[in-house]
Amino acid sequence: MRALLGDPQAQAQNSERVSVIEAQMDDLTGEHLPPLLDALLAAGALDALALPCLMKKGRPGLLVQVLCRPDDRDALGRILLRHGSSFGLRHHDCDRVVLDRWHGTAQTPWGPVRVKVGALDGEILHLSPEFTDVQSVAQAAGQPVPRVHWAAVRAADPEAMAASRPEAPAPEE
Repeated sequence: MRALLGDPQAQAQNSERVSVIEAQMDDLTGEHLPPLLDALLAAGALDALALPCLMKKGRPGLLVQVLCRPDDRDALGRILLRHGSSFGLRHHDCDRVVLDRWHGTAQTPWGPVRVKVGALDGEILHLSPEFTDVQSVAQAAGQPVPRVHWAAVRAADPEAMAASRPEAPAPEE
């Protein structure tokens, strides 16, 4: 006999419970997909995407997936059914692990660009310039987007980004 002692409700640090909603569609036009994804994101989806898939009878189709908070699952499922072409959907809950995230600022020759910082256990793993900032700075300066992007990457000093991390809230007593 073997027994395991533990808390089944305990979650790893940086872990949270999310819902995944999905539906396959073989008759959704390319013009209708962006408004569907936009409607889902505007309604609070954490992420929404479409993947190509091969459906029954060899038909090409799309698998539309929505990542959301469990409390938003029903409302987002209704949006998926209203704006999509599926006659049904599936959903399940799962845990996801996320990096600690915050924004810093990188100074490029053409202006400041926000940089998303991702860290695990205090170690910075990813620095990613915000595309909307890169695009705005590039347009205003008459520069190609890739040039501004790479300037922001080069200017995103990990030590400065670590210093820009907001203070963690004090634990509640």
